[in-house]
Amino acid sequence: MFYKAQGIFEKRKLVRYSDEELLDKLKNLYEKHGKLNGMLINETRSMPSSAVYSNHFGSLLRAYELVGYTPERDMRYVEINNFIRSMHSDILKIVEEKTCKVGATFSQTNKYENILINNEIALSLVISRCRVFNNHARWIVKFERNKNPDFTVAIRLNSDNKTIHDYYVISRFDMEDLEAKLGEINGFLLDSYRYDNID
Repeated sequence: MFYKAQGIFEKRKLVRYSDEELLDKLKNLYEKHGKLNGMLINETRSMPSSAVYSNHFGSLLRAYELVGYTPERDMRYVEINNFIRSMHSDILKIVEEKTCKVGATFSQTNKYENILINNEIALSLVISRCRVFNNHARWIVKFERNKNPDFTVAIRLNSDNKTIHDYYVISRFDMEDLEAKLGEINGFLLDSYRYDNID
């Protein structure tokens, strides 16, 4: 079964489809099942993989829109997650530039490791999405405890989840203070960790 599946995947890779062909296949699948999702696309032999649709049209959600399908579940979070991943890389570059500008060194073996400043201080960078409930913004900071960083730079996003609201710089000893959800107003103790910009 495994080798049979691998053969199907390899065969799919060799076929090149035009936009029209991709959308026709997706539309036919939608009309047949009355819904669309990644699993359904991947399990249908005559279909290209869901990854092909994502790469071809920018996202699965965009491909769905082009065939007139609106998922019952709000899929905007998928696009937000993709945007946040690219934002993380951009902020890393800014941190590297600013670190080197003040004469310090910046290194990171791979994206799963801490950033090392002067080969001594371990730094973690996390981005917290804004969630709005009853017109009140909330942020949950998810610390990368398994990395055991000396400091965490927590970036809070605005309600559009595309622009930066502010930054919190928290040492490993102060993580417990930010375990609770952050709101718009957090009091003097929590705001002592807060900064308006990355400088």
